[in-house]
Amino acid sequence: MKLSTKDEAKAFRQINSYIRTLGCEPGTDEWNTSYMLLVAAIITGTSNTDAVAKKTKLPRSFVRVVARRLRANGVWVDGKTACDWFEEDGGVAFAADVCVAQGLMKRVKSKRKTKTR
Repeated sequence: MKLSTKDEAKAFRQINSYIRTLGCEPGTDEWNTSYMLLVAAIITGTSNTDAVAKKTKLPRSFVRVVARRLRANGVWVDGKTACDWFEEDGGVAFAADVCVAQGLMKRVKSKRKTKTR
């Protein structure tokens, strides 16, 4: 689903506001990976590294490294983000996936069906 320019701008503001509530400092790896994950899931709707790099204005080299981790751990599957972040207690799942994106953790496969965005 393509967002209108107005809705996209609102989504960017909400994403930035949410990441600030997590205590992340702009420009850090934690901020950049959090930002990248949310923009890919909410705004671009794809895990295409070129599209994500363009929308986030993050270096392609950074996006490629993080994307490799996300794909290897099943966070990005078939071009979409497989996540439970928007469910009750989804903040824990999001924080864990940020750690996966940073290379600090690996995601363990579950029999439970994860929604894709």
